[in-house]
Amino acid sequence: MPRNYKVDISCAGILLLLLCLVTYQDILGHQFMIDDHTFIRPIAPTFALYGNLSDFFIKPLDLHYSPFYLLLNVKLFKLFSTPMPLYLTNLALFYVDCLLLFIFIYLISADFVTALLTGAIFCIHPMTGDMLQHITFNILFLQAALMLSALVSLYVYAKYNRGIIYYFFSLLMVFLALFCHEIVLLFPIYAAAPLFFLVDFGWKKTVKLIIPFIALDFFLIILRSTIIKPQIPVENAIIMHPAVFWDLAANFSHLFFWYLGNLFVPRSIVFMCNMPPLVGFLWFWNFLLFGFLASCGLLIFRFFKKSLESFAIILFLTGLFYAFLAMHLRHGSQAERGWVFEPNWLYFSSIGFYLFVVLIILKTRDHINRALFIGLIASVYGAYFLSTINTDIISRTEKSYCENWLRKFPGNFIAMNLVANFYRHNTHTGIPSDLVPDMLNMLDLYIGYDYPQKSFELIKSLSSSKISPSQKIQLSYGIAAYYCKNGHYQQCQVAIGRIIGPHPGPYTLMPLCQYLNRVKDTATAVILLKQCMALYPQFKEPYLLMGVILANDGHYEEGIKWWKKGLMKDPSDLRFVSNIEEAENLINKEKTYPGNP
Repeated sequence: MPRNYKVDISCAGILLLLLCLVTYQDILGHQFMIDDHTFIRPIAPTFALYGNLSDFFIKPLDLHYSPFYLLLNVKLFKLFSTPMPLYLTNLALFYVDCLLLFIFIYLISADFVTALLTGAIFCIHPMTGDMLQHITFNILFLQAALMLSALVSLYVYAKYNRGIIYYFFSLLMVFLALFCHEIVLLFPIYAAAPLFFLVDFGWKKTVKLIIPFIALDFFLIILRSTIIKPQIPVENAIIMHPAVFWDLAANFSHLFFWYLGNLFVPRSIVFMCNMPPLVGFLWFWNFLLFGFLASCGLLIFRFFKKSLESFAIILFLTGLFYAFLAMHLRHGSQAERGWVFEPNWLYFSSIGFYLFVVLIILKTRDHINRALFIGLIASVYGAYFLSTINTDIISRTEKSYCENWLRKFPGNFIAMNLVANFYRHNTHTGIPSDLVPDMLNMLDLYIGYDYPQKSFELIKSLSSSKISPSQKIQLSYGIAAYYCKNGHYQQCQVAIGRIIGPHPGPYTLMPLCQYLNRVKDTATAVILLKQCMALYPQFKEPYLLMGVILANDGHYEEGIKWWKKGLMKDPSDLRFVSNIEEAENLINKEKTYPGNP
């Protein structure tokens, strides 16, 4: 053990506590946020589901097996009805993470400065700071504390030959972490890395020590598979996005480098990053990803070898396994949201990035003068601190947080829905002009997915907002489609009569075309459908409706042509196949029995 470790840990504990309080004092006045509503009484369903202690372990809320997440939040939200004590709990757990991280880095580096700088950058970086804006992320802080405690005790046992009690304590911490989140499945790699790279154990001895942790992983996998029945089997989730490995890797690379870029220069940190599937330059993103991995391998095996730097890189890269799997399965179960990446997936493994940055900064110490070195550290930490303070200010309310999210990622499905929820319930507030285009798109989706009440409320909110002439025309389309969807055909006709100019999204155009077909205005419906095809070439529904309209008019051959074009967009859509077969049968009947309908 380092010589003055008690004094060093005490000093670091005080400094990190002050840093946490200065950086995050603002969050104590924040409101509830996004996922918090799952637990807010009296309307939250969770309180009715979990009456007994055993319920938390046998009644999962979703596809994650995390009974401690449910237990912790149900008890906390029962105990406190206001956000402040809940945010304070998060801050306390986060402080414990920072302190345990300092202790772990202090032990493996035997250097107070390296450990303190790593703990400090972890504390003030906006990527970890954003986690504190969400009360229900408390389970990540708790799990990180358990995993760091396990790493500390395991390292002390292996490096300093302490009693077997340290090893069993490490196993106990991991066992408890099993019930927090599936990220703990990566722990055997987290445990093997310091043993192999820093304690200098051989492969055999390292594997021997981590076998019990691997056994705990299998225990969690078996337990989870017996309790959770997947809503969408893995094989079906994969089929939902028919992409080869290189497509998956390219999309993952696209999202991962967004995350990596924000670690270096925080610019667009959000709760959840959604991006549509890439359609071009797949080779470029694959080249970036595999080039990055190859570079990391070269640094480990050629330059750093068995060192702190290698350990930091391994720690960071380990999280990518979970992130890749989680991104793929999340897309399979919620394909309409595009590819999804959540920064909290890498909350623990990001420690490797912060440690690596600190080590690289400290390497410059011998090559530049003292004043320049201090200025370098002050500029890096000052930039992260100010960015985190700005994140805290933006996140004071759920509305301001989600609006900022939507401004950074226009068209983001989750952000649009959250912002629309606020303005639906505050119809006289008026929507900011820069968010109106996204709210018009959300109205298009509400109409397409048949949410009449939500559509009506958002129409009222948009009608009370200051919008441009072209946006008024787009809103008129939405109003006409809303009337058409709900059977108010006279009002729909009046709304259509007012519309001239640009056209809205496909989900709004489709019900209008269906209405026009119903009132036998086939010519106008065909014009609108062709415009919809030109505006949205990947959208298959216009081809289906065009064929139906033409077939209903007796033009079966023309209908078949459009259905075949639509079938090329999606060969798995059996509606096109059945319509083509039925139309061909009708054509054959007419040829066999001329004059018959």
